[in-house]
Amino acid sequence: MKRRNLVLAQMVRTKLIAPKEEAAGRKTKLRLTPPEQEGGAPWFVAAIRRELHDRFGADAETKGLRVRTTLDAGLQPSRRRSWSARSRRSNPASWGRSPPRNATERL
Repeated sequence: MKRRNLVLAQMVRTKLIAPKEEAAGRKTKLRLTPPEQEGGAPWFVAAIRRELHDRFGADAETKGLRVRTTLDAGLQPSRRRSWSARSRRSNPASWGRSPPRNATERL
């Protein structure tokens, strides 16, 4: 609440709002929401946010929308481990040396 009141006071000082609006803002009950759960997939959440922004405008995150997706947060950690293992097997840098360029280098 201190932060809200500070911001309201600064808005009055810079003449963005009238003193009456500040008083009304101070009387408004502060509603806090818990931090969002991203399920270990920030790239997925970012894509969803972009889609919401495109469909509903810049203030989509403040409209109180409830979004359900296909992401299974319970499976995400095992998927990440599986992807990391596959990535290490196919990444030459993780082999300790460059992979062979042709069949004769393997000999």
